[in-house]
Amino acid sequence: MRVIKIIGIIGLILLAIYLILGIVFGIYTNLECKQMCKSKGTQFYDRIAGGNFDTKDLCLCYFPENKFESFLLN
Repeated sequence: MRVIKIIGIIGLILLAIYLILGIVFGIYTNLECKQMCKSKGTQFYDRIAGGNFDTKDLCLCYFPENKFESFLLN
């Protein structure tokens, strides 16, 4: 019974680490996309997550007159 409890605790710790890493990567790439779009002259942007734990998300910068620019974050 103790072994099952220990395995469950280890599983919960790993799940918590996994969720925290996902949140941290999301915040980092969102800030990076915001800064890149701001340097290009607009404050309107959207980030589309790649779905993995890396920073290669799609960033879209929206400009006036229905123009946009997209690029991958590194």
